[in-house]
Amino acid sequence: MDIDWPTEFGRWLDRLEEEIESGDERSRLLLTFTARALDQLRKLTDPPTDDTETATLRRVRQSRRYELWRVSHAYHPRRSHDRGRQPAPTDLRAR
Repeated sequence: MDIDWPTEFGRWLDRLEEEIESGDERSRLLLTFTARALDQLRKLTDPPTDDTETATLRRVRQSRRYELWRVSHAYHPRRSHDRGRQPAPTDLRAR
């Protein structure tokens, strides 16, 4: 599966990598979660359908213009302490 993402998401990934090089463990965790989600999308052989929805892959029903799917990750207790930081852009589209 090919994955499209906005330029802003690519910049966010670049910033994460720079922060990791500076020793930021939180950025390492975010990049790990992001890489797992992207890997899950890449492994899809066909576009997801309502019938293939899972706990980690769910359709965004409010989207009318594009078919959007949300990829979630496992709960991590450190994330609850990280409020206030900008979340990653999430409008990834599988095609």
